[in-house]
Amino acid sequence: MDGIARPAFSCLALARYEGRAREVIIKWKHAHSAQLDAALSAVWASALPPRPQFAHSPPGGNARRSLCVVPAPSRWQRRRDGRLVAAVLGCVAAREWGVSCLDAMRIRPVFQLYSGSLLRELAQKFRVWCAGQIGVGYQVANFAARERKRAGIYARERLDGLQVVIVDDVVTTGATISAVANAVRAAGGEVIGALALAAPSPPQLRSNTVTRKWLSE
Repeated sequence: MDGIARPAFSCLALARYEGRAREVIIKWKHAHSAQLDAALSAVWASALPPRPQFAHSPPGGNARRSLCVVPAPSRWQRRRDGRLVAAVLGCVAAREWGVSCLDAMRIRPVFQLYSGSLLRELAQKFRVWCAGQIGVGYQVANFAARERKRAGIYARERLDGLQVVIVDDVVTTGATISAVANAVRAAGGEVIGALALAAPSPPQLRSNTVTRKWLSE
């Protein structure tokens, strides 16, 4: 990551991101469906670990104040369309644990980041399309998009004295979770764990700060 030693933390995932679970999550991410919101929220709530598994209050501290849930941020298009699935999951976790869910993370607009990389990505997609290799082009573009998102994540408020559980819908490389963790630390908070609805199997993380586990284990 940034070359600075960080304490590792666990990311618990409910399901493996494959088969029917993957289809349902993708549909949920791209559709406005109150039925899916309710169904996946109920499944998520039933699978959550107890709060004491994460939280440890400082001496004389207030557990309800010291622990909070922070969802991974969504791009402005998803915020505009109300497709904030990580926020839905975060609010459910916070409600079940009796703590706050803080909408603290944001992503800087693409034009403020890697405009050159964006142009290179588009050129790469066009070249691959001309060669008839759409699948490879999609993978290259998808990885570049994740890297831009990771680089642009920041906290819009201070998190001093707060213990944070990060929540996201899907964890793949661990880059987004690690970027959120860095932003939390920069804002004065402490990351004590992360939760995800799903993760690929077998776990192969590029991040050296996140250890993926399964909620069923």
